Amino acid sequence: MSASLSLYDDFEDFDDQPEYQRNLQYDVEDDVLLQMHVLREQGNLFIGNLKIAKTRLHTYFPGLTLFISYLEGLIDEFERVLGSLERMITTRRIRYADIESVSQALTTAFTKDPHPSRHWHYFFDHKSVLNDIKQSRRVEAGIKHTLMQQVLLPKSLFEILEKLAEMLLRRTTFGGVTMLQNAYQLVSKFATEVTSANLKNGVEFGVVENPGDFAPVSQYSLSMYGSERGLTRTGAVRRRRSQSPQPPTRTGAIRRGRRSTSAPPRQ
Repeated sequence: MSASLSLYDDFEDFDDQPEYQRNLQYDVEDDVLLQMHVLREQGNLFIGNLKIAKTRLHTYFPGLTLFISYLEGLIDEFERVLGSLERMITTRRIRYADIESVSQALTTAFTKDPHPSRHWHYFFDHKSVLNDIKQSRRVEAGIKHTLMQQVLLPKSLFEILEKLAEMLLRRTTFGGVTMLQNAYQLVSKFATEVTSANLKNGVEFGVVENPGDFAPVSQYSLSMYGSERGLTRTGAVRRRRSQSPQPPTRTGAIRRGRRSTSAPPRQ
């Protein structure tokens, strides 16, 4: 059963809703769906970068066990955020239960007080790790820049996540849900801090997020996600240029097409 997102706007929280309304499904509007697709794509790239960084940090900085544990926790938290979107992306429908799941995942990942999440612990310590990498004589010059990019928190990704939470909150149906309001505020605070930190990191360490991986949503369109293959932005461009009868898979597109020409290749 589907319904318009303009209905049922008078509930303060999930527990106030009758069972029949909790099970209603609403169409996911195109702008929201695109935001979800791009978040999932960039989020998976971010997680992949962190996993590579984890291996390299173990190799070059075996003493950073606490930071690496924060990195592992961040991966777990962000995977839960992405997982909370999967049903909505697949079905193009959204339920109150989905909003509840998203809100809980965001709250877990971005709570700062009184007990900071792994995202915040990672954020607090990542600048000192960037400095360790920059000053290290063990890390080969060709790896340093790439490793710093992999450790960096990409502001574009968290801005996209913040925008998605805002878009859901603006929908009349979900605007009065306290849990979602709180989750949005937590994400917004984290995104603001990441943006500010990245500006300083760019000056101090000469490193910014890879624009080939993390681009604004305006550079994407739903037509790029028109099949289960989920073509990436660059993968879609490659397909059009080559007119290949066999389009690349999502994984293949990521492997072959997402490197920035402004950054050195990954080692």
